[in-house]
Amino acid sequence: MRLFVAIDCEAIKDELLLAQKQFTLLKARFPKCFHLTLHFIGEVNKEETETIKKKLSEIKAASFWFKLSQLGAFASYSQKVIWCGVEESEPLIQLHHKINKAITGDDRLRKYTPHITLARIKKHQKMTETEKRILDVGLKKELGQCSLKVNHFILYESTITPQGPIYRVVKEYPV
Repeated sequence: MRLFVAIDCEAIKDELLLAQKQFTLLKARFPKCFHLTLHFIGEVNKEETETIKKKLSEIKAASFWFKLSQLGAFASYSQKVIWCGVEESEPLIQLHHKINKAITGDDRLRKYTPHITLARIKKHQKMTETEKRILDVGLKKELGQCSLKVNHFILYESTITPQGPIYRVVKEYPV
């Protein structure tokens, strides 16, 4: 199974859909569910999944709030990802660090850029000038004030399909 750990962002779905709306004229894939990834695990077998579940259950953290910040994009060879950033938050960084340490055993504090994916553009190198302008203008728009209280994090299974990924909650963990 293909696993990752994330914070469910459905409680702020309306704000994220509003941010996403300005990119609907682009030839993009828009996620049906919103989440903030804390750690991507990848493919693991059933035994490894049980070990991960146990290690995640041992994490201690307090609930906290995070705020949406700016819009942005990053590109790889195969796609461009449009995202909504999150203001710097020490509790969020610490939760990410604890999860990384629990899963990998690595105690180093790694660079983490928390974001919520709004859209993915395949073949972004072939975007028209009009599409590039839509993207540039959209990325400059201000976001309204929006916060989310984090009371738990989730271990998800992700199944890739031609219509996009399907997420299934494996287990929830309180903070």
